[in-house]
This record gives sequence, structure tokens and C-alpha cells, in this order.
Amino acid sequence: MKKVRETFKSKQDMDNIYGYIFKDSPKNADKQISRIIKHFEQISLFPNTCVPLRNIFDIDTDLKRSIVAPYIVITRHYETHIEIHSVFHSRQNYMSILFG
Repeated sequence: MKKVRETFKSKQDMDNIYGYIFKDSPKNADKQISRIIKHFEQISLFPNTCVPLRNIFDIDTDLKRSIVAPYIVITRHYETHIEIHSVFHSRQNYMSILFG
């Protein structure tokens, strides 16, 4: 099991997700954030479930993707740990946001 570390960006993403859902339903905001955090724990146990972006798109990157619907979790895997890079809603053009 690898340790999972969140970046400042991914923490901001989680805060934004929480705030957006909280406006309509505080209970659902808590549930969704809990689901995403549980997914982070699953990534630490099963890191190979993350798919390299270079296998999906024609781009040279070491970033990987996993899905906890409707969110996409972007990770970077190191020898000692896994970094949660960012979290996007599936409707966002995350490739454009990541790579311009």
C-alpha cells in the first residue's frame, strides 16, 4: 500500500466540489466528499486501477486517471507514494485545463 498525498490544487478542487454541492444539499456534499476520499484509499491499495493518460490521449505525460463518477481523479505515481494531482467533474474539459 502506497501513501496518498493530496496537492494544494486537489485540496482546492475538493473544497470547490463541496461548496458547489453544499448549496443544494449539505448532506449530499458530505456524502460525495466521503466517496472521493474513500476512492483515494482504494487508489492506495490498488494503484494499477489508474489508467495512464498517455494510453487514452496522444500526449506524453506521467499523469494517470481514475474515475469516481461523476468525478475524474488525476494522479501521479512515485516510487514511495501517490500524489492526488487534481479532481475534475466529468463535464469539465480536464485535458484542456491540465495541458492548455
